[in-house]
Amino acid sequence: MRKFALAALATIAAVLLLAGCARSESGQEKTPGISAPSARAQKPAAEPKVIATITVERGSQLERDIVPQLATAFSLTDDAVKSVLASASSELISEHAEGFRRMEGMVPPGTYEVRDGTTLEDLVGKWVAASEKRYATVAATVDEPNDLTPSQRLTLASMVDAECLGGDGRDKVAAAFLNRLANHQRLQSCVTAEYAVGYQRPYLLNRDVEAKSPYNTYTSDGLPAGPICTVSDESLAAASGVSQDGDVYYFFYDYVAGELHFFSDYTKFRKAAVASRARFDAESAVDAHDKVNKQKLY
Repeated sequence: MRKFALAALATIAAVLLLAGCARSESGQEKTPGISAPSARAQKPAAEPKVIATITVERGSQLERDIVPQLATAFSLTDDAVKSVLASASSELISEHAEGFRRMEGMVPPGTYEVRDGTTLEDLVGKWVAASEKRYATVAATVDEPNDLTPSQRLTLASMVDAECLGGDGRDKVAAAFLNRLANHQRLQSCVTAEYAVGYQRPYLLNRDVEAKSPYNTYTSDGLPAGPICTVSDESLAAASGVSQDGDVYYFFYDYVAGELHFFSDYTKFRKAAVASRARFDAESAVDAHDKVNKQKLY
């Protein structure tokens, strides 16, 4: 009996030894023939460090708002940044836009992290892809598309955003421009004259609106040569559909009230605009002809 008991204990010990071979040092079971990955291999690689953040708001412009941020983020001169922007390519880019202005309107509003190892070319490519994807998404929501090309819609959308300082009235602003285009009238948009001369004023001087530029719709027919600022989804949708109001042709932004006013009759428009200017002169702390950033101020 004693020999039998010793033999039984030996057998049990062997079984336990074999069972132990099926476990790792940490006590986790292993599949025979497959090695468990090491703790080092399982550790996720650390993401590259964020070295800068680029903030793009509705109505932002390349030269005024975006190029300086890019120059700082990538330790480049403004001219070097503009050279990279000029190489962008997309069906959304107007054939009439030249140089770095090819990327005007192609940067969707948002906050962008620049990580160590990222190049400006990488970021520009990301912006182009995002803009193309966004355009396709917005266009799919428009029930009655207009006859403008994708690049023309983007250009018109930028005008709508620049005019809608308070953020409202996009459909009517787009309608006014679409109606004037359909009637072969000049758009005579102050925001395009401001882009042409490179600054904004609450009220432009005669020499401002008379500036010769393919971006100034006071002196050029049709749409400007390209977008004049960044574009919101709402403005892009408004600029992609047919006119939602066939009667509206004129409008102005009342700086004191902070709202847009729309008109079908020019005489009524002019009378209301003169009254609005009088209120501005009486109540505004800003001079009518001061150079300002209207997106920030209003």
